[in-house]
Amino acid sequence: MIIEGDNYRLTPVSNYSYDFDLELLHEIGGKNPRKEFKHVAYGISLERAIKIITMYNVNQKHKQDVINLEQFLNSYKEEIDQIKQVLKRIM
Repeated sequence: MIIEGDNYRLTPVSNYSYDFDLELLHEIGGKNPRKEFKHVAYGISLERAIKIITMYNVNQKHKQDVINLEQFLNSYKEEIDQIKQVLKRIM
């Protein structure tokens, strides 16, 4: 089983483990620009993976922007709210 979203991929460490390897989608520049998944964490919990994905999404949203704490927290909250919406749909 692989859990995949728009910009992440979670692969269980084994068939009986609660831990995952996390890959995030990165843009590769150069002559042939493309996007590809790269491993960023091995053997982490689902909770930790969600936190990393959330921070990654906030960073991607603002890239080189200089933002204040309120803007950061609002962006972080938006990402968390999207996760909560998924939970509401399945619960």
